[in-house]
Amino acid sequence: MILKNRKKNFYKSTLAISLQTGRRKWIFETVFTSNDVSMKTLFTILTIASLVFLSSCDLFDNDPELPPITTEGKGTFGCYVNGKLFLPKAPFGYGTGSRAEILINDTINAVNIYASNTDANENIFISILDKPGLLIDKTYDLTDANRCGFEYLNYNTTPSCRYTEVISGSIKLLKFEVTNPQRMIISGTFELTAKNVECGEISITSGRFDISAVTQ
Repeated sequence: MILKNRKKNFYKSTLAISLQTGRRKWIFETVFTSNDVSMKTLFTILTIASLVFLSSCDLFDNDPELPPITTEGKGTFGCYVNGKLFLPKAPFGYGTGSRAEILINDTINAVNIYASNTDANENIFISILDKPGLLIDKTYDLTDANRCGFEYLNYNTTPSCRYTEVISGSIKLLKFEVTNPQRMIISGTFELTAKNVECGEISITSGRFDISAVTQ
């Protein structure tokens, strides 16, 4: 008896799954034969594709967001400048781009808050002082030059714009706590409008900071 080799008729099919993220389009393809097609196979493929899709969202589509208002010394700072999100950013290895310095003695407390974004070429500086000490939940008037200072620098314009004259605005401390003799946590919120004769006005809204500060 002669056995004839019967060739199986394979029909190749391609399943292409296109997942569109905010910045990238991911395409997953798998080729299988008609003998392999089953609901279990399709379910496995779709599950893997979904997991990769979710991972891609985390890796590539996390648009910058305003940090939440916290009081734990998380090293955050953020606000909107004329409706545009400002977040500090420093070169790799140079910290978060935000920091604070606190001066404490028997008669006065003062804090300087710095935030810079080296990519956007923007800097923000805010200072507060109070006698005999800084107070939690007190609203400080940023137009009071005897107690507060402000500066916003934008190097993207020609000429560069420097804003120091505050028309209206306030800053409120939510936390001012000693964590050890050399460090403190300072957290709060702020908003203001400032002007420059040549550059016009800027509006800073939804400002918040939560910084572990160095005492001096």
